[in-house]
Amino acid sequence: TRLARLKELVEYVTEWADIVSHHISAKYSEYHKLRQSLNHYNRKMEALLAEEQRLKEKGKEMKPKQIEKLKRNEDKLDSARDTHDESGESLCMFIDEVVHRSWVDAWPLLQKTIDFECDFEESRAAIFSKLESTSQLAEAIGIKQRLDVEGRLQKIDCQDVDELYSGTIVWRKEPK
Repeated sequence: TRLARLKELVEYVTEWADIVSHHISAKYSEYHKLRQSLNHYNRKMEALLAEEQRLKEKGKEMKPKQIEKLKRNEDKLDSARDTHDESGESLCMFIDEVVHRSWVDAWPLLQKTIDFECDFEESRAAIFSKLESTSQLAEAIGIKQRLDVEGRLQKIDCQDVDELYSGTIVWRKEPK
């Protein structure tokens, strides 16, 4: 049916929006968590480097354990930065794809809408093709019944019921 086909078109758009929104939300959520991790390691490295600078200003060296901690956190920061950047790039690529190539996703909708409209217009054309014969039939009824094309509103408005009454009784109940 037409309604089912229209519903299918709406469902396609709704599903597309849900899928795209879900993916963007998931990718953004992942990116946000990775950003927090990156900020965490940035702060740690800044604190460790500030400690190293403070020790240098006092003419002291970092202890081997502190150097190991600095190296370990530097590796974690590099890893966090790489993961963060990859996630951000993935998010941007997905958004770019959706924005610039959404026409690819809309194409099935366009095609189905065109098909729907063609079918609809075809059925309308079939109805209109019968309208001429229906008009002729209505005109014949009007002639036979001596009906005025302008209607009888003036008569209803101006004439007394006795003058207006056609003599046809259809409103009375039949006796039982």
